[in-house]
Amino acid sequence: MKTGKKQHTIPRFYLNQFIHPGWVYFRGSREPKRVQSAKSQAVQEFYYSQDTDEQNNSLDSLNTSIESETAPILRKLLTTKISLTDTDKLLFSYFIANLALRVPKIIREMGESTLEALEQVDSMAKKIMQKLYKMEIEENQPFIK
Repeated sequence: MKTGKKQHTIPRFYLNQFIHPGWVYFRGSREPKRVQSAKSQAVQEFYYSQDTDEQNNSLDSLNTSIESETAPILRKLLTTKISLTDTDKLLFSYFIANLALRVPKIIREMGESTLEALEQVDSMAKKIMQKLYKMEIEENQPFIK
């Protein structure tokens, strides 16, 4: 894989299928925008090397594995009128989920939502322990570890 500064969060091979004939919708926009190339779409600096060492790049390995399993299914969908098998549908659903979950904005939003949920659980646990067991718990310290 080419390791330039700007790396595609969704492979250009897949992006190119959606860009043709050149009109795409951006999130939050009601009007399409003309886009000629996938070159500047869905990119983030050093996406594949974040939080991993260069020798064992687990994010890239996971994406590559899912893409290699589903590429024949995508090809079948694009080139034939044959129905997909149940196994194809299952593998393709993993691929769709992987594409959605590799978008940096969604990764951030999921992380923030998870932290917010954990803070709520922590707050409820503190209240229960204080009420049932009369425990003294510091206000700004997390209860659950």
